[in-house]
Amino acid sequence: EKAEDKESIDPSQGRDVIAVASILPLLIGGFFERVRAGNTVPGKTASSAGALTTTEADAQLQFRFWCHAIVPTVTKLFSLYADSTVRDDRLVLSLLVSIADTLKQVLDHDAYLPSYNDPDEEHLLFLDCLTKGLQLFIRKDKNVSTSKNSNAKDQKANAFISSFHYLILLNHRLVHERLPDVISFSCAQLHPVTHFNHLKKQPKCQANELLSSIIKIYRELRQMKHLLSSTRKAFLVSKVCHRESESLQRVLSCGNIIESLSTAYQICPSGQIHEIWEFFDAWTLEITRRGGTTNDDAAGSNERDSSTELSFCVQMFIIFIRNVRTNKQNSTEIRTFSEKTMASSVATLLGNDISIESISARCDYFLRQGLNLCGWLVDIHTRACFWIENFHVSYHGSYSLLSQDSSENKNFDVLAYLQNVVDMVLASDHYLDW
Repeated sequence: EKAEDKESIDPSQGRDVIAVASILPLLIGGFFERVRAGNTVPGKTASSAGALTTTEADAQLQFRFWCHAIVPTVTKLFSLYADSTVRDDRLVLSLLVSIADTLKQVLDHDAYLPSYNDPDEEHLLFLDCLTKGLQLFIRKDKNVSTSKNSNAKDQKANAFISSFHYLILLNHRLVHERLPDVISFSCAQLHPVTHFNHLKKQPKCQANELLSSIIKIYRELRQMKHLLSSTRKAFLVSKVCHRESESLQRVLSCGNIIESLSTAYQICPSGQIHEIWEFFDAWTLEITRRGGTTNDDAAGSNERDSSTELSFCVQMFIIFIRNVRTNKQNSTEIRTFSEKTMASSVATLLGNDISIESISARCDYFLRQGLNLCGWLVDIHTRACFWIENFHVSYHGSYSLLSQDSSENKNFDVLAYLQNVVDMVLASDHYLDW
């Protein structure tokens, strides 16, 4: 404690703290095993399957032992981050790893379960305080990346991610309101997607596994809307923490994450399809209007800032559209959703005005995202119409979807829009030169 009042840490004391932090997981693990071994069924060895059991009373003893043992480690870590003049990467890393390793032991030994009796929620509050402290640290990105050694920086980031992973597995309530920070930080640890490797899948890493677990948990909780809302807020968190907004795009190259999202949408209850669809529709409209309202320099900068978020939003929207299962019960509702989105989001992305002059002035990424979304809306509209009885192609098919009238966008005819795009390209100097 005396070292905390100094501008630097005594090297010998730092080595002592590192040594204690290194053996702390062994001590806690030994105590947990000792308590569990005390419940060995007579006549069976300690290694026999099913021989070792933990009662709720023993679990509470284990958890309280862990709390008392880990408090000095947490206190030391918090004091180091509170004092900006003290920086010892090896010391900070050893403390973070010790916390992560002991959290894993709490999880593996069932020392804490939400179903256990917890008067005044003391155990939950202790875990919540620990989670809040870790959240504050990752918000200050410089605290995770102060080391010039990239290996040390990665190790610290992995220790944070491991801790959050074990915490959310212990009780999702610990991370529920902190998901934007956790998602933003985890995505920043994924491997960057470059022009040369954008088709390659993300290699497995701890950040990848954490994001997969989050999706699985909220899929089982039937709270995908909250997860998507947190992902939207993660863009703001990334901006506040001065992280690259493109880091969230890396999720789209993680095959296991896309697969988890696809599964969640495929088994999504019919009652939640509407709210998720409305969420994506509103998000797309908000980004488009924010990025393309005026033509001054500030708006141009705003469009550039919004392009990454818009691309991510549309791609996530498409993943949802591709995996929603249409049936006889929801076909009419989904058909109505697709027609509404065509008249709102797609119309706004493409610019409402179908004149050649308007198309040539429209921002290129707005056009790309609008046409991409339009194609998948045609796909789900067709799948929904398949289930509708007394269906007439000439009145209700994709042609009516692409050339519909709406109160907001009179005569928004996508077919005429595409024809004007073709005419514009054929009349361009690039095409004539070619």
